Amino acid sequence: MPANWTSFILNVGDKLSGQSIKGSYDPAGKDVDDFATYLADQYVLAVNGKAQTPFGNLHRKGNTELLKIAFSKAFKLLESERSPTLDDKLKDPKYEDLKEPIPSVNIDEYLDKFDLEFLAWSKENGASIPDFTFSQMFDTFPKYPKDENELIDKLSDSILSKFDGSSGYLIWLNSLPGDLGRKVLARINEKTKNILKKDLVVGDNVVATVSVANSLKKRDIEGIISSIRTDSGRKKYVIRVKNTQEAVKADEGSVLRLVKSTDFSQYKSEVLTRKIFQESHYNNPQKIPSRYTEDFILKFTYVKGIDNNFLKYTYSYAFARDQIKKERYAAEFKRNIDLKTKLINEISDKYKNQENTNKPEEGTNDPYEIMADGVLAYWASALQQPFSAAPPVPPCTITPPLGGFYIPIYYGSRKRLANYLRRAFNTGKLFKTIPERRISATTVATALAFSFAANMLEFKLIYNGGIPTPAGPVPMIGFVPIVF
Repeated sequence: MPANWTSFILNVGDKLSGQSIKGSYDPAGKDVDDFATYLADQYVLAVNGKAQTPFGNLHRKGNTELLKIAFSKAFKLLESERSPTLDDKLKDPKYEDLKEPIPSVNIDEYLDKFDLEFLAWSKENGASIPDFTFSQMFDTFPKYPKDENELIDKLSDSILSKFDGSSGYLIWLNSLPGDLGRKVLARINEKTKNILKKDLVVGDNVVATVSVANSLKKRDIEGIISSIRTDSGRKKYVIRVKNTQEAVKADEGSVLRLVKSTDFSQYKSEVLTRKIFQESHYNNPQKIPSRYTEDFILKFTYVKGIDNNFLKYTYSYAFARDQIKKERYAAEFKRNIDLKTKLINEISDKYKNQENTNKPEEGTNDPYEIMADGVLAYWASALQQPFSAAPPVPPCTITPPLGGFYIPIYYGSRKRLANYLRRAFNTGKLFKTIPERRISATTVATALAFSFAANMLEFKLIYNGGIPTPAGPVPMIGFVPIVF
């Protein structure tokens, strides 16, 4: 739930309407310290355990005394002010009424925000980012296919996009596992106008899986069909093995036409990007459906130089091939973390530069800047835990190994907050009579709530968490883009 500005407006409005009025405007009334304490307490009541990140991390209380001291000093300065006059304020845009509604936040907008920023950043910096072998499988990123039909369609596009014209690719394609593999292959046949399923004729270049003589083992060969016959309704082929005089027999269903890259390339599909890694459900269980395991990704991703080496090895090479793919996947996973960390650090550096110009001005006598400095000091006093450690902040998916601590980068512009507060306390300045007091008080309280809420929308923090792997959690950082 967001900060409770509704109760803040009601309570602060009641307090203001009960204060004495000197002339047309006096927010503090007779007891400056009393109102300073009250406003500080109401601010903390509104945000403590209620203000949150878009991911559900709740605020943990800072040092309220810092607010009280700053507010008291500011209100005493306001009480002693004799200028500018009301007439001057009416002409000065710095004192213009602040009548903005309390900002509303669509949490759903932020659930994919980092992924979308990462996508844009990877495209912008694509020249310096080597392609991932295990790149995103679906052009729906950061979403995933809604049903099996969409999965089959998107997966067939992803697989077609990696066609390299080799016989090894075709053998790998024909060995896609399980019922899903058969459906994907059928969809690929549809998309390529059944170029793989056209009747074979003598003279066709083919690849085939054939039996090894006097053994239960099989091997893959490449060659030319030299003859075809039909036996009990099934076709039998004799294939002359490439670069040899060996002739081998092959059964229908085990023979694939060798497709030239020029024949097949017109059907190749372009996927979203090769610059973003395909994480597994294990790495990100909150967003990636359970079927997308590492094993799924390895089996349905063609890797040139590994999967097309069937013809160079015995069939037992499959086990070694899987291990090689696992090792490459692990290495690319690490590179994926490094890239995300780099983006977050770039974002953070931008706001760190703003923070360097955001320090309190020593000796300032501007009461509104003093109040703003107090608000920023309150948040800074929470140190490494201004918000709860759980849930993890994306792209982190777990709290360990770094523990869910925060590095505050930016708690908003002190100048902007001071200007909001200046306008807020001078909103409703034309209300002069006692019956108008309640209206004026509510108007001021609402403007104050807007000022504080708008300030929190500027917050930027780094979260220290991790991502799970089979070998244990690895460090990762997340990014908090707003607080509300």
